[in-house]
Amino acid sequence: MVLFWFWLNLFQAKPKYHKIMESVISTDQRIINSLLLNASFIDILGLMHGKMGISIFFFHLARQTGNQIYEDYAGELIDEIYEEITANTPVDFENGLAGIGWGIEYLVQNGFIEADTDEVLEEFDNRIFKELIYNTPQYIGLLNGLLGIGFYFLKRIKNKAFNDEKITTLTNKQTLIHLIDELYRKTQNITEIISEPLSSSNNNQTFEQLSNPRTTNQQIGAQRPNDHRDRSNGTVNETFDLTWNYPVLLWFLAELYEQNIFNFKVEKIIQRLTEPLSNESNMPKLHSNRLLLALTLTKLQQTATKKLQTKNHKPRTRNHEQKTTNNIKPSNQVELSNFPNIEKRISNLLYGINRKTINSELPTHNTTLRYGTSGVAWIYLQLHHQTGDNHFKEEMEYWINSLFVPGNSKDFSGMNFENLNAFGLLEGLGGILFFSEISENLDNKYTI
Repeated sequence: MVLFWFWLNLFQAKPKYHKIMESVISTDQRIINSLLLNASFIDILGLMHGKMGISIFFFHLARQTGNQIYEDYAGELIDEIYEEITANTPVDFENGLAGIGWGIEYLVQNGFIEADTDEVLEEFDNRIFKELIYNTPQYIGLLNGLLGIGFYFLKRIKNKAFNDEKITTLTNKQTLIHLIDELYRKTQNITEIISEPLSSSNNNQTFEQLSNPRTTNQQIGAQRPNDHRDRSNGTVNETFDLTWNYPVLLWFLAELYEQNIFNFKVEKIIQRLTEPLSNESNMPKLHSNRLLLALTLTKLQQTATKKLQTKNHKPRTRNHEQKTTNNIKPSNQVELSNFPNIEKRISNLLYGINRKTINSELPTHNTTLRYGTSGVAWIYLQLHHQTGDNHFKEEMEYWINSLFVPGNSKDFSGMNFENLNAFGLLEGLGGILFFSEISENLDNKYTI
């Protein structure tokens, strides 16, 4: 997470953030208390807007604070999710089984809970596989399309407790190969995929709307710019969206490439998707979207570089080693023949990006992960993790600090904390608080 996948990265406190956190702790505690009181009454089970995401938040909060109450509550939410799943529960990543199952694997792989996921997710595997085969999603996207299913099965095979000889792992890899074939077919015409997400003029969700009890979660997330590009209902503009299909698809392909799953065809799709970037007119207009796309290309570059270095350093014969040792280049100079000009394209995307322009592109007072400043901060965090560049760390700190400016981003005064639809991770207050909590530690990288 992608992402997305997303927000899950850090935790030992850094002293420079203590003052910031102290200035908002009372507000944060109000939200935490409200979640403790109300999360069980939320009727959405899923990862992005419902109980699964809130449970992950409380597991992280319990680990950070050492408060057993938070861990117990997170476990209770997991129990409720399993009790409330029915035959009608959707399979998508946003609200359904793929996202819930991804969340369970995430918790297990990061040591929050203990479980044999081949056992507890067996029915998930079967239902999601059948949906892919017999009712293949029309859309590519993460939330309601092929990528959501793909990220679920990718997470399943990354569980180190299972080896490649296990039948479940082999089956899940075969499912991913089938999904790669589907993506290959659906990316024949990439014009729509590389186009920036669109937003109507009334899609700028403010904190006032998020906190209004009459605003439903469906209304908050109703605009799906990745899937619908209808210009008939008033003004439509490019918008920043962390779930934009183009970079999320590239991130997914980079993850597949790292796992050596059908790399021949994965390389073909990546080349197809990145070739348009050789033309300046195909570059994103918004600085925020350029930044997001640069992150995914950096992820791809780092993945390909590691694979090439591993290949170059494999044990060979003595004569072969003598011939090749002098040809090995530092990681930042490795020629990636399969993805030519990728470094140049990253530089072109990052050139001229500045805070003022990004801020002008975001909806006013929106700090959500999907559309707002938390999302921008997350991108810089990932760029710092990928490259180690302190510039990205400084930019991340700037955007984190902007979350706490009274009257600007994280000013919750006068908000109605009884609105059960305002606490989701992707587009609600839960995600904002979650990111502000986990951004205290730049060293702890959770497995996403």
